[in-house]
Amino acid sequence: MNKINTTVGLCEYCYRHIPGHVVEENGSIFLVKECPDHGTLKNLVDPDADFYLNYKYIKKEPRTYLIELTNRCNLACPHCYQIPDNQSKDQDISFFVNKIKSWNDDGYNICFAGAEPTIRKDLKELIESVNNIDQQKREIIILSNGVKLSD
Repeated sequence: MNKINTTVGLCEYCYRHIPGHVVEENGSIFLVKECPDHGTLKNLVDPDADFYLNYKYIKKEPRTYLIELTNRCNLACPHCYQIPDNQSKDQDISFFVNKIKSWNDDGYNICFAGAEPTIRKDLKELIESVNNIDQQKREIIILSNGVKLSD
């Protein structure tokens, strides 16, 4: 096992920040983390260590707009960048539609984010309203913790 670097990860069970390190083992790359409650956690990062270590990433200009749809969330993860405010009131759909209409008609993607966008009961209607804007079609991306997607 060849240690490449150290990092901080999340325990997949308790979501606590825990120390970890990236290692090369038998031609693959793994993330190995140590949780005081759940022990050693080992996850495959890339099955091809040579690719992982030598790939040259091409930086591209971002072509996505990010819109925060809500400050509310269904979780309280300690690592989250946004502290949810579950008492806040969401903006109406028309607020977001008007904002998007004011942008250049460039067809760039839209990423719906926030504390947790799927917490909105009108998310489907919001997506439909954005898709009905008379502009170039934009892909919609939802940045989510995924919990409510099974609903």
